[in-house]
Amino acid sequence: MEPNRQKGKQKIRLILEIVTVTALGLALISAMTVVTLRLIHCFHPALFLLPLRSGIPLILIGLSFACLQFAVRRTPSQCVLGLCVSVAFMLWGVEQFLPNPAMVLFIDDVVVFLFVLDLGIVIWGLLLKGKKEERVSDHSSLP
Repeated sequence: MEPNRQKGKQKIRLILEIVTVTALGLALISAMTVVTLRLIHCFHPALFLLPLRSGIPLILIGLSFACLQFAVRRTPSQCVLGLCVSVAFMLWGVEQFLPNPAMVLFIDDVVVFLFVLDLGIVIWGLLLKGKKEERVSDHSSLP
């Protein structure tokens, strides 16, 4: 690979790492802020006029995880699974700001589908890996 191309890839990875860490930090700060404000709201309901929503932390953590897929080396299947979860979190955050109840329900269904698909693939992969390891240990115990 050309040295300039390698340097370009390193710069892109660095930018993605910076976005990953920044979005992660902002997600944590905004999530803590929402929880703190929600707790205060429990004791002083009239204090806040605007409704509190966790959409921003969800969008930010989804963005952080999406950038991470390209910032570190991962297999293509790991990258796809990571992007599925990232999109699910971002959609979950976006739907909290939508006024259309039918669209909110549709996005909720898509989010659930992405989470179920992701965990289903992980579970299936672990089951297959366990079967493969059983076969290897069965064959290694033969005389």
